[in-house]
Amino acid sequence: MILNQFKLVFRRFFRSPLISAINLCGLALGIASAYLGLSYAWQEFSYDKSFKDAGKIYRVGVDFMNMGGFAVGPEYLPEYLDLHSNVVESFSRVSVRGKIELQDDGRKLETILVGCDSAFFSLFDFPVVQGESNALMALPDRAVISRDLALKWFGEDHVVGRELEIPVAGELRQYFISGVIDKSSTYTHLIGDLFIPVKPFLAGEASWYSAGFYTYFKLDRKEDYPVFLGELESIRRNEIFDKYAKGSGLTYDEWIKKSDAYRFIITPVTDIHLKSSLNFEMAPGGNLQKVKGLALIGLLILLVAIANYINLTTARSYIRNREIGIKKSLGVHRSQLVKQFIGESMIESAFVAILAIVFLNALLKLFSYWTGSALLLDNYLGAQYYLGCVAFTVLIGLFASAYPSIYLSAIPPQGLLKNTGSIAKGFRFRSALVVIQFAITTALLCGSMVIFSQLKFLNQKDLGFNKDGLLVFENLSSLGNSAETFRKELAANPMVSSSSFAQSLPGSTNLYQSSFMTPEMEYSIPLRVLPVDENFLRTMGIRLLEGEDFIRKEYGDSTVAIINESAKAALGLGNAIGADISNNIRVIGVVSDFHIESLKSGIQPVVLKYDPRANILVLRLKGKSDSQSRANFLKEVNELWNKFNPEFAVQYAFIDETFAGFAEQEEIMSKGILSLTLMALLIACLGLFGLTTFSLKRREKEISIRKVLGSSVGGIVSLFTREFVVLIFFSFLLAIPVAYYFSSQWLGDFAYRIELTWWIFGLGSLVAMMVAILTVGLQCLKAALQNPVKSIRNE
Repeated sequence: MILNQFKLVFRRFFRSPLISAINLCGLALGIASAYLGLSYAWQEFSYDKSFKDAGKIYRVGVDFMNMGGFAVGPEYLPEYLDLHSNVVESFSRVSVRGKIELQDDGRKLETILVGCDSAFFSLFDFPVVQGESNALMALPDRAVISRDLALKWFGEDHVVGRELEIPVAGELRQYFISGVIDKSSTYTHLIGDLFIPVKPFLAGEASWYSAGFYTYFKLDRKEDYPVFLGELESIRRNEIFDKYAKGSGLTYDEWIKKSDAYRFIITPVTDIHLKSSLNFEMAPGGNLQKVKGLALIGLLILLVAIANYINLTTARSYIRNREIGIKKSLGVHRSQLVKQFIGESMIESAFVAILAIVFLNALLKLFSYWTGSALLLDNYLGAQYYLGCVAFTVLIGLFASAYPSIYLSAIPPQGLLKNTGSIAKGFRFRSALVVIQFAITTALLCGSMVIFSQLKFLNQKDLGFNKDGLLVFENLSSLGNSAETFRKELAANPMVSSSSFAQSLPGSTNLYQSSFMTPEMEYSIPLRVLPVDENFLRTMGIRLLEGEDFIRKEYGDSTVAIINESAKAALGLGNAIGADISNNIRVIGVVSDFHIESLKSGIQPVVLKYDPRANILVLRLKGKSDSQSRANFLKEVNELWNKFNPEFAVQYAFIDETFAGFAEQEEIMSKGILSLTLMALLIACLGLFGLTTFSLKRREKEISIRKVLGSSVGGIVSLFTREFVVLIFFSFLLAIPVAYYFSSQWLGDFAYRIELTWWIFGLGSLVAMMVAILTVGLQCLKAALQNPVKSIRNE
């Protein structure tokens, strides 16, 4: 029986090899695209869920004094809860120290250092390659490293007991490796490859108004979460309000309603990657809507491929009409025919699965090329992943074959034997599938054009300062008193036009907020604060509109400030110069508005305070230097840095790259969507090509008779193309409203966005129309040019 079905499948394939290949390849390509999109979504939703007790782990951040929500919290909180909580099983404070440089006999390797409590590895149970999992950091001089770091630094992953000299708190300290963990198989928001005890980084402050540590808590039971919330509320009422706010004359209920009141932000660890976007997040998170969008596009492409498969299968059904009619006449039951057709579809699915795996590998490379990074990590490329693809293919094969099986088995035997069964109904159904296919494809094309137009608009948007040629050094504090000397030596370089010290910069994630109010205001308002020196405006290229710039003072001046136009408006200042905006802070100047965040956010009100202390150094490089000159300059920078601080690696970045990074997720998404859109267009055109070819094959004699009776080639092409053009036009009527709605929703995330004009949707529709006409027209032209004698000589 099975052997016979194999024979039938092969016989049918070689009877129309081109149409059969298009049918199977279209379905395989759709399955591969859908599986890729769904796998990416699965990856994003899998973050931090592989830990044994992930459902009981929570991160606690804070929000106070109108400074915005922080992913970090006070170091004192875990100690307090450890003594007073009835539901906290264990906790860990985590301090990300940033990049450090390991050195040994001239070898150097940059890695991220993380300080954590000893319970960290019981909360987050990464696979342990070597070491005792319950005692990874039992002593203060023990360190845990990732397997990747072990292989890079030692050349092997069994390195327990080996020594490492690690720069900590400005000095080199000796640590012994007590464990090696494997992070590569775990999707997590936790960064770092080198872990040491957190104690050297603790300030020992019993203060609630500090936030410098990521604090994680594991509860005894998941059901204890309401109790945990109650304990945090008790801390806010009995510890924070009583100590810091009770003297204000406000009741507790009045205090918590104020915008600058203290609050805890509790986030389940499994929600951090996709649902948390607080200040000082440990790593950039994903975007839930975009993940859902890419998964949906994958499913839409699968729908296009299934529509193709059903279309071509039912269109070719007339070839088997007599076979099915004879079987029915001989008493074969309908259910037996359905089983036969599904069995044949399963055999086809086996070939489709092989093709899908081939296409899947090609799509992985295509996505990596288009996006600049692997959307799917190497963890997927194993037997389990491919077995999943095969299972997915079989499932889709069953679904796709269901309608053709039912459709073919339902036609009466007399209709089958005469080749007249359900032709009109089948044509209407196939026409509907063509409309759906091109509606999906056109909507994706229009969406891609909207995304690329928006990204082009953002790249050309004026930021309010000149971002080109700005080089930023972020770890200047490690130079201590040598920072000023380092700046002067760099400023003497002919490539540097100006330099400035600041505590933070536009594009940075650590701009803080503070409360300000004029004497006329009833309530204070939160404004972003940017501590800078007297050279900041000139170095950044920000225009001073009113008043004067800061004057050099060695220890700063906390009584003066410069505000931007938005801050002036927010404070309701008509004449801002000389105005008191809080705690005897006097406005001495007003600058033009400038962006400090992603262009998804609007212009923020900003207060520039004078503080020349060195934390960040920014250099303005002269002109547009060529890549070789810039490379030589950066080499000199490294040499100079090593002269002052050889133990720590220099950290620098160009601000234009920082702002480009804000749009990186959108760019990756846009390229991913464009790739999937091209897949959808290719699959739709394959289906249209196959359907046209098959339709023209059935109507060869009609075309020949028309030519004999005097029809021109152009007339024949126009006649047969018109049928498909009408269908594609109807698909536009469906696609454009859908594309407009979802484009509007996506653009709603941006403070600055393009207008959705008619030409975007018109151009997307025109591209789809031209591709469709080209696909159909060439086949019609080929049929119209054929010698009519070949088709009707035997009539």
